[in-house]
Parts: sequence; structure tokens; C-alpha cells
Amino acid sequence: MGCGAEISDWDDKAVQDSMAGKNTNLDPKMLAEVMPQVKAAIKQRCIDCLKENVENAKNELTGRRSQEGQDFTDIEKLDLNVEPTEKEYQEMYRVGGELGMTKDLEIIDMPAITGIKDPEEIITQAETMRAIEKGEIKLGDADRLLNQVEQRDQKNRIDVETMRGLMKETLDFLRNSKIPYEFRNQSAVNMVVFVGQQEPGQTKGKIAVGKAVPSVILQAQPERSRNIYVFRDKTGQFFRGGDLHWVLAHEIFHISQAKTDSLFREDFLEWQKASISQMTKGVVGDKDYTLSDQAEFRAQHFAAWVTNSPKLCPEMKDFFDRHFKE
Repeated sequence: MGCGAEISDWDDKAVQDSMAGKNTNLDPKMLAEVMPQVKAAIKQRCIDCLKENVENAKNELTGRRSQEGQDFTDIEKLDLNVEPTEKEYQEMYRVGGELGMTKDLEIIDMPAITGIKDPEEIITQAETMRAIEKGEIKLGDADRLLNQVEQRDQKNRIDVETMRGLMKETLDFLRNSKIPYEFRNQSAVNMVVFVGQQEPGQTKGKIAVGKAVPSVILQAQPERSRNIYVFRDKTGQFFRGGDLHWVLAHEIFHISQAKTDSLFREDFLEWQKASISQMTKGVVGDKDYTLSDQAEFRAQHFAAWVTNSPKLCPEMKDFFDRHFKE
């Protein structure tokens, strides 16, 4: 019997139209009202995911060292305490949108990007904070030190405008390069950290970030940092364009070298032929790495392949095309 109301011709037509898939568009007025909140929610969720990615990588490192019962190295202390500022997260999302990366939330699968002036300062700040938390510093001095840490952290940051340009180049390169996806996404590379000083190398008392990778890869070795630290070049400028692409590709290969060791062993004869051919043709980069330094030799030629270097011999190009081209 129902409610006793007769179905009108208008109601009947509306039901038939709906069943046919008509009149399914959202009300434009309602859409205009809710879209700003929807976009804001999506943006915040993406930024939260970027933060969670960074935090998860730190937790993995802490958990691993806790199980092993080992102290943190200097590079690991830096890894644990460097992270983007809120402004940098916001800027990364904004730049990603300009590059068309908001579709399917692609931005959250990219390494986070930040900029610092001095790695040593990051560790000093972290040790001060730990001393305060453990009560090793008098209460009267704690507030003063906390204020100093905050001020020093702000001074230790590269300005957002500079970082914006570096973010755009980095994200665009990572998105469109020939580097296999599993080598360049956030699960492989946690952060790209631009450092506002030239690489210190082996200077006593300085963190030699670039030396964190063992040169011998055919034996057991500790897991290396999942962060890429990009120092200024010899002229004091940040790497840009092809030079930046080369550095990123080179370091990405080092981070992922554990995934590639078996490949080079399984196809050793072809790799050997390509290497001999390349050494006959000449050096691809600014350093002449010999086969005795396999880690650097492979990373250097991987970077040459990724950046389409004309110095790469056909045999070497063919080797990387067959094994790394998606």
C-alpha cells in the first residue's frame, strides 16, 4: 500500500532518467562551495604523508641500530635529525602541483627535499635537545638553550626561494628521468638534502657525507644512508641542470647498489666487455674511476647513461639499456 501517494509523471521520468545514467552531475553551486575545503584537505593529507615518510625512515634506522646494539655514526645522526621545515613541505607540494604531480597524489611518493647550511649544526642542536630532555641541563638554562636552538635552526636553513628552484629541478628530473621507478621513489630515497657549503671530504672533525659509501661492494657492508646530500660545487654554487642530474643519478645508484649487485655478477662477461670498451673510448666524468673501484665506476657510468652523455660508448649504453630501461 505504501504511503498512499501516487507517483507523478515527473517523478516517474526522473526515476527513469536516473536509471539511464542521466542527471548524475553534481550541482555546480554545491561543487563550488565544497571544492576549496576538498582541495585544502587533499593538500594537508599529502603534506602529512610526506612527513610520515620521513619519520618512518628514521624509525627504521633507529630500530635497526637498536637491534644491532650499535651506536649511530655521524652520517646516521645527521639522517635522524635533518628534516624539511613546514614551509619546505608546503613549497614542495606547491611545486609538485605546478609540475602536474597532484594527480593520483603522485607527490607523496617522491623523496622529501630540504636545504641546510651546515650539517654539523644539525647534530649540535640535536645533542643539545637530548641533554635537555634527559635533565642533564639545569632548568634555568634549558629555556635559554631551547630559544637558541630554534634561532640557530632558522639561521641554518637555505632560503625558501632558492629551495623552490632546486625543488622544481629535482622533482622534474626524478619524475621524467630514465632512472627505474623503484630506484627513485621515496621507499628508496628518503630525502634529498641540499647543503650550503662545499663537500668537506676528509677534513678532520667534519662529516664526510660523500664518503659514507664503502668502495668495495662485493663483500658484506653496512646499509648506507637513504638520504642524498648535495653540496655546492667547486665555485660555491649549487649544481643545476645537467650537473645536478648527474649528481642525483650517481647517488641514487649508490643507494640502490644492493639491488644491482646480482645483476652485474650474473651478466659479468657482458659488463666486462662494456667496461673494456668504455675505457678504450675514454673517461665519462670528471674523475677516472678504474675497475678496482667498482662502486664508483658503476655509479659514474649509470649517471652518464641517465644523462645521455655523448662520452658513453655504444656497448656501455646497450648494457644499461637492456638492464635498467623501463
